[in-house]
Amino acid sequence: MEPKELIVPPFLRETEDDIHERMRQGAPPDINVDEGDIFYDTTRPTAIEVAEMTEFKLVELLRLAFPQTSYGTHLEWLAEMQGQEKRAATKSSGRLRFEGDEGTMIRRGSLVSTESDEDFRAIEYEVRETRTIGSDGFIYVRAEAIQSGSSGNVPPSAIHILVEPIDGVTSVTNDEPFTGGTDEEDDDSLRRRIISDRQQPPLSGAKTDYKRWAEEVPGVGNAIVIPGWNGPNTVKIIVLDANGMPANEALVEAVQEHIDPIKGDGDGLAPIGSFVTVVSPSSKTINIAFKVVLNDGYSIEDVESPLREQLSDFFMNLVVGSRIFLNEVGSHIIRIEGIADYEDLMINGEAKNVQLQDDEAAILGGVVIS
Repeated sequence: MEPKELIVPPFLRETEDDIHERMRQGAPPDINVDEGDIFYDTTRPTAIEVAEMTEFKLVELLRLAFPQTSYGTHLEWLAEMQGQEKRAATKSSGRLRFEGDEGTMIRRGSLVSTESDEDFRAIEYEVRETRTIGSDGFIYVRAEAIQSGSSGNVPPSAIHILVEPIDGVTSVTNDEPFTGGTDEEDDDSLRRRIISDRQQPPLSGAKTDYKRWAEEVPGVGNAIVIPGWNGPNTVKIIVLDANGMPANEALVEAVQEHIDPIKGDGDGLAPIGSFVTVVSPSSKTINIAFKVVLNDGYSIEDVESPLREQLSDFFMNLVVGSRIFLNEVGSHIIRIEGIADYEDLMINGEAKNVQLQDDEAAILGGVVIS
């Protein structure tokens, strides 16, 4: 949610000329107020200072006072006033496959990394458990990125370097992608949560409460709540991470621990007797292709990145099991600055709507613009 344009009250719109003119009009009748005279010259600096105070400093204070227009630390303070915090960045995690001699111990704290090149620094990961290679010659161990952030999310086989050699280990790699790394929550996301929380005050375990509780957890981007999914007093929460991807195991566990660690006991935020199940959705990749008509002065490269961001946000906030309509996707395309029109819009190779399954979330795949 982008900040709104601040509506400045009329009394804060006066210019230095407006203020100085009022000062001149208030002078005694026998005083010369013309430019160059002593009254004019001594009051003009005051008018300039007052104008700066009202036009800029007081306006900025007003901007910082409301979540719709505030930013940075002041927006975080507004969140703290109602019990919210900016979500911290989270670390990517996954499993590593070590191959080597039987009996070789892989110790907690061992470091591995991706390969570096001229454009990218190596990303380091730390082993989070101690395990020993068995007779089959390999072992899987849990690991997480050293640094928080989305940069730690890497595809299979990206991690293959031992930062320090381990005797008896011949190779290391990740058979599966490392996921769950998210960047610190931005102001737009925090602003959206602050305003949503004020518009939907806490109740006693309402659907909106479960959604808010889940989205408080660092790394969560969206939560879909399904009440009564397995009978009375049952709640299913389907979680997407802040990158719009299905939550990994670590994030699912974090949300479960936050809301209902021991199901039904009321040890978390959920009321006593509520049985909460947190899951990650299955994902359906949505590929978009269309022909574009650009405004003068724009190229495909200019519109591609903002369009991906727009469509990613759209899919991330779709309810699981929704129908994706062609014309709705088109409405997001046409919003992008520089796009005048489009034609031949295809979703997954077909010019028709796409129906998601009940536990399926849409994930943006390729965007082909021609």
